Amino acid sequence: MPIQVSAREQLALGRYLLKWVALTIPLGLAVGSACALFLGSLNWATELRFQQPWLLWLLPVAGALVGWMYWAFGKSVEAGNNLIVDEIHDQGGGVPLRMVPLVLIGTVVTHLCGG
Repeated sequence: MPIQVSAREQLALGRYLLKWVALTIPLGLAVGSACALFLGSLNWATELRFQQPWLLWLLPVAGALVGWMYWAFGKSVEAGNNLIVDEIHDQGGGVPLRMVPLVLIGTVVTHLCGG
């Protein structure tokens, strides 16, 4: 025997569905674009490193640069990946927004120099 759903309930469900679709499409575009930027940057850095093997000699300089960058701009993100793991287990503190460019730049520079 089929379940009877009133027109009012169908309309409420339709609004609910439309609200979530309207929220998730822009979010998906933003996250997808950020991932494309990150992976494209890593691909560029890796290809350049293979074309220019001398970049390996810059790895100590790159390490010092990334370390300085975290020291100068990332006081609240010193825990790094542990901060993310802690946030998963103990919700509420949040991950600071400044971690995004630090991770992006640090990872690309590290890959560029062979790290």
